[in-house]
Amino acid sequence: MKQLYKECLMPVLIIIGSLFLWLETNSIPPPNFEPLGAAFFPRFILVVLIAFSALLIVRSIWQSVRGGARPGGHEEPPTTARGYLRMGITLALLVAYVLLIIYTDIHFLILTLCYMLIFGWYLSSWKFRTLPIILLLAVATTGIVYALFGVFLGVFFP
Repeated sequence: MKQLYKECLMPVLIIIGSLFLWLETNSIPPPNFEPLGAAFFPRFILVVLIAFSALLIVRSIWQSVRGGARPGGHEEPPTTARGYLRMGITLALLVAYVLLIIYTDIHFLILTLCYMLIFGWYLSSWKFRTLPIILLLAVATTGIVYALFGVFLGVFFP
């Protein structure tokens, strides 16, 4: 029961926070040029968060009812120094990306594509065989973000 409480606490808090933010989206003033309204995208993201959180809760309850067995049958290993190093490198890459967007004249699309390529390759442990997939995902994701925000929602990119 204690394990179920630990696994369900964060998803429940995310659902409560998302519902609060949903109510706050009512205060977003409607724009003159957007047919879906200014609150559409934040509400869409909140619905996705609520759905995934509910899925986590259902999964935790289902595993608890089934007997609580974890896949693989072993505890997660404690965080190692290598894990902290990888987390630090990830944070450094993210900070560098944000600083480059703010303080350089390089376009958002170029920086985002380069960041996603470097980060994806880093996550794959620098394996060359994963580069075509990473390139495809980086180009597709960057294109979708640009199309969604730049074209559909009319957001200016730095």
